[in-house]
Amino acid sequence: MDAVRRTLAILGTILVSDALLSGCAPAQPQTDPVVMASIQGILGNAQAQNDLEAIAALEDLVVTRAEVDEAAERMRACWSDAGLRLDEHGPNPLDGWWPEIDVFWDDMDEEEGLALSRDCQDRYFLNISSAYRLSGMDEIAEDVLPDLLACVERRDVEVPAGAANLGDLLPEGPDDPAFEIVRACADTAVYANGYAAYSITLI
Repeated sequence: MDAVRRTLAILGTILVSDALLSGCAPAQPQTDPVVMASIQGILGNAQAQNDLEAIAALEDLVVTRAEVDEAAERMRACWSDAGLRLDEHGPNPLDGWWPEIDVFWDDMDEEEGLALSRDCQDRYFLNISSAYRLSGMDEIAEDVLPDLLACVERRDVEVPAGAANLGDLLPEGPDDPAFEIVRACADTAVYANGYAAYSITLI
């Protein structure tokens, strides 16, 4: 059986992207000129691709949680319509929204299945999810956060007061000196709380 674990469903893997259950914060209007320019660039991509859903979501330069969830549903429907089989693990516990999904193409060859999978993701999810992440990171799941913070502190990493998301723990992104420690502690905390999949997704 040919199968792939897409970028939406990577177990214990670090995803560094250029484009984040409980405690989710709504997207807020951006005032940072660099972030606004990046979102405007994504809107330009959507307009060039005639991605009408993304254009509607991005016109105000803010993507809400509801809009990104709707985009994920369109992507799922596209996968199903293409004959792909899905195995869902729920939202990523480290950011609260990134969908953890295994995509299988049982009777297709790998090249065809991968192309279909990527096409659905690119058409229905990429623009909106990239802009949503730029709007700010959602919080780590409430049951995972205490275990993750305790593990990091035991490894002598200073945790900022009120830390609640990956940006707080890794202010320098993938180049942060604590990156490998946070990854190891994420492994422990996520699986100890019964989650099947997670991704560390950073701007």
